[in-house]
Amino acid sequence: MSRKKRKKGRRKRRKKRGFPLLPILLILLFTAGTLVFLRYRETLFPPGVPEKRVVTPEKRRRGIPVTLYFSSPEGTTLVAQRIRIRENGLEERVREVVEGLIKGPGGRMTPTIPPGTRLIKVDIRKGIAYLDFSRELSERHPGGSSAEVQTVFSIVNSVVFNFPEVKKVQILIEGKRRKTLAGHIDISLPLEGERKLIGRGGKGGHT
Repeated sequence: MSRKKRKKGRRKRRKKRGFPLLPILLILLFTAGTLVFLRYRETLFPPGVPEKRVVTPEKRRRGIPVTLYFSSPEGTTLVAQRIRIRENGLEERVREVVEGLIKGPGGRMTPTIPPGTRLIKVDIRKGIAYLDFSRELSERHPGGSSAEVQTVFSIVNSVVFNFPEVKKVQILIEGKRRKTLAGHIDISLPLEGERKLIGRGGKGGHT
């Protein structure tokens, strides 16, 4: 056999011997990487840690826009003021609207609910919102047919016209039905909203 043929034979044998090294190295690297991942997996990805949600000031200002109805400065009509409430369940949203009425208006509008009044309970059944107020709603009412109309329908309109699920409002005092608040408007039965009492203008800004 010539010298050239012997050299070619050696090269072929070296190539054959060296060829399996690459897949072996890849297998070793993969195995080592897997072991490292398993070893430090809990450190890199802690179990049960929820993703943090960033609440920006813009998100805090968001909410559901609603309209509250207060008395005009002259006490002759109801005027609208817009606010925002939280995105809760229906009863919670109704409560927030009524408590907004109790808190009172901004600007030149007149409150319709006597000071010290509390909303005890909200119960919504079959399209009727049963609103149970403390006795101050009746006992501290200034009286007069016009003022009584303003009080009753500021409550009814603010609930009915904001929430389509509610068709009527039943006003209760300390858990009981009353004939009137101050001798004029029958509140013994559930009441529907009354748009004729709403005047133009008087809209307040969002809170």
